[in-house]
Amino acid sequence: MRNKQNKTPADQLFFSRTWNFLNVYLTNQAGRSPATAESYRDYLTVFKNYLINGLGKSISTFKFSDCTKECIYGYREYLLGKGSQPSTVNVRVAAIRSYLNYAADLDVSVQSALTISQISPCKTIRKEKPILTKDALAALHAAPPHTRTGIRDRAILVLLYDTAVRINELLNIRLCDR
Repeated sequence: MRNKQNKTPADQLFFSRTWNFLNVYLTNQAGRSPATAESYRDYLTVFKNYLINGLGKSISTFKFSDCTKECIYGYREYLLGKGSQPSTVNVRVAAIRSYLNYAADLDVSVQSALTISQISPCKTIRKEKPILTKDALAALHAAPPHTRTGIRDRAILVLLYDTAVRINELLNIRLCDR
């Protein structure tokens, strides 16, 4: 009689390692932000929904060995058919690839990681970002009033524009971060 502990990882359920991947590995070991972990959770949920609704699979029977190149190619086509941009599809597939690499690092018998890593990304067209005109930039700088909070807001606007920092990064800056 085979013990559940003796199952090979390829026989293990695909989503059996997601909790540790999302809650321990990404944030504590890989140094990703909680927002990245939340995004990966969303991406894996979309993949789960594809398996259930698009393929009629049950996550209680979907194993690592079932996650083949053909499965991921089908997932890509499904996302593109739903109107996702190629760059979005690439990010969602990259999240699955990252999860599979994590599982393969725990046990090399997870071969799905090798086959998925061979999938080439969807071709994307790089869009040129619009640049503010001098008049628009001047209007932006002139918008805050000449009050204490207005001076603060103007400093934030200048910092945002000059450094291209994300607003979330700016809001998390503390004096001790020097």
